[in-house]
Amino acid sequence: MRELLARAQRALNDERYTEAARDFQLALEGSQEREERFLALRGWATACDLSGDPVKALEIYLRAEGRSVEGSSRDELRVRIVRLLVYLERYKEAEPLADGIELSGRAPLEQIALHAARALGRIHDKDLGKAERSVSAGRAVVFENAFDRIQVPPLDLAALFFAEGEIHRLRAREIGFDPLPADFLDRLEARCQLILDAQSAYSEAMRCQDAHWSSMSGVRVGELYKDLHAELMDLPVPQEADTPERRRLFEGAMRLRYSVLLRKAVSMMQATVSLLDQSDRKSPWRKKAQEALDEIEETQRTEEAAIDALPYSRADLKAALQSLEAQAKQERMGQK
Repeated sequence: MRELLARAQRALNDERYTEAARDFQLALEGSQEREERFLALRGWATACDLSGDPVKALEIYLRAEGRSVEGSSRDELRVRIVRLLVYLERYKEAEPLADGIELSGRAPLEQIALHAARALGRIHDKDLGKAERSVSAGRAVVFENAFDRIQVPPLDLAALFFAEGEIHRLRAREIGFDPLPADFLDRLEARCQLILDAQSAYSEAMRCQDAHWSSMSGVRVGELYKDLHAELMDLPVPQEADTPERRRLFEGAMRLRYSVLLRKAVSMMQATVSLLDQSDRKSPWRKKAQEALDEIEETQRTEEAAIDALPYSRADLKAALQSLEAQAKQERMGQK
């Protein structure tokens, strides 16, 4: 049986995952010793994991974890289980398991994976404060080991960066405009900054070159701008916009501010795609980044056309924004 396990391990090391999975499964079926059965389960799960079958890998890792003894081997399995639960978006299950694993003594990438799992679980529970602390702790490990300076960062960073993007996205959604607040322009600027922060984090996740995280990040980037656009176009009209002309001017001013944000988004996404192009144009994660860029560019063209169709120059619209801002400041001063 030891010989069969050794053969399976050689196949695993040589990236012959189908062969490795078969031999580990045979060793499991033929072994009566606890340690051999544990090694066979762990190897079989690893082969499934590396071959791209996370559901099967998780199922077998859980069986192996049940046969392990307390100590470093069990914690190692639990880290792998946490990674798969996160990958499968089962954040609620991953968080308590990650919380139960001691961070000290674990490899830096394992620490990052555990911080990411904790953050995503807390985001799921809408506890953004605790999620931010988990992301901050994970970021500290990233910076300490300079993982963010690697052209293609390790995969464990993708979940952490995605969690960071989710926090910024949800913080942005907390800033609403209905009813129209007196400090509307300040709130709009804060919302736009959070959107840019979220996009930056999602772009970092895309750099890890994983189709799953890049697809999710690309979708999120698109949602950020769709949501903001829908809200801006549905804003209650200020009392000062009491004529059709003033209402059109207000709408145009909002479109202008949105188009400025879109230009920043296009610039950032172009930089992301350019970075990804340095590796492999044909990879799915690159395709998703390009799709997000294409969507934002199309939205930008639509907004620019809408602004051009207005009977106002961009200078008029900028002046309208400045007037709104000055008026809002006067109102706030009067309330003090």
